[in-house]
Amino acid sequence: MRKLATQVPASVSRLLQSSLLQSPPAWYTPVLANPPPVLPPRQTVPRQRKLPGGVSDLPPQHTDRSKEGLTRTHKMKHLRETKPRPQEIVYPEDRVRRQFFKDFPFEALRPTSLVEGQDLRDEGATGREWISLAQRGAYPTVESTIAFALNLHNVHGRTISDAYAIATEEFVQLRSAHEMSTLAAELEARAHGADLKADSFERAFALEGRALDTLGSSSTTTVSTSPSTKYRKPSRWSSTVSPSALSAPGFTGGESYVQKWRLPPPLQVSGEASGDLVSAVTSKPGAIRGAERVEKQQERRVEEMDDLELLDAAIGQSHSGGSR
Repeated sequence: MRKLATQVPASVSRLLQSSLLQSPPAWYTPVLANPPPVLPPRQTVPRQRKLPGGVSDLPPQHTDRSKEGLTRTHKMKHLRETKPRPQEIVYPEDRVRRQFFKDFPFEALRPTSLVEGQDLRDEGATGREWISLAQRGAYPTVESTIAFALNLHNVHGRTISDAYAIATEEFVQLRSAHEMSTLAAELEARAHGADLKADSFERAFALEGRALDTLGSSSTTTVSTSPSTKYRKPSRWSSTVSPSALSAPGFTGGESYVQKWRLPPPLQVSGEASGDLVSAVTSKPGAIRGAERVEKQQERRVEEMDDLELLDAAIGQSHSGGSR
């Protein structure tokens, strides 16, 4: 079991009384004469619980008197020792700085000097004389705004919320005035013929335009798509279309599409014909042409008939067939 430094002499004393240790160790007597100090988290500070007038300065403790001393968990709960934890080091500047960067996140992108020198020294009014943020300059920084808010809170007696609101309002006003004056000065300089250096945004746009120009020259390359070779995905897609993929010129009403689905022409047999069926077909070519002509006429007639005529023709044929 882990022991604290203040509990080690008491543990050794119990071991000597129980005869588990025959002789005390060499450090036992000096430690009894000079006990180890108690850590601050475990120190007990004596304080009076009742102030003059019968009022206690401690927060009220809500305990169930009916269960007190009856359960084992209640006893063990009060015998537990608190773990030694270091106190949190909190500065009021950190709280104001955290809220400031939540409201103005882009201020964290501005470069600041971290060298301990003239840049970090407070210059200007302080204390009671500091009543406006403009006393530190026309271009306030983040640290000067935070210091002004704390000065209003500590010196002028403002609440931290009011002080922060006043400081940020003046910060926005000074920054907007500085931005407008900078734009006016730039326009005036350009009107007088000044050639100013391109800013970071213009340089980024120029680099992007150069990169896009390099892509335009390589996009005109064509990719051969012959059926004999295996298709490969081109490294760069081109905007050109192969002539075979284009449709026939002019509007055909779907005939070019239907022609692709028609049956192929009959096979032409060369040489002498043999057999009864072949001889019958080849011996009477005029009969075949006449039968084909009659079939086409019947098909054309069926196409020209409307629904009622077709129905009447079908019913008439069925009756004639039944009478026979």
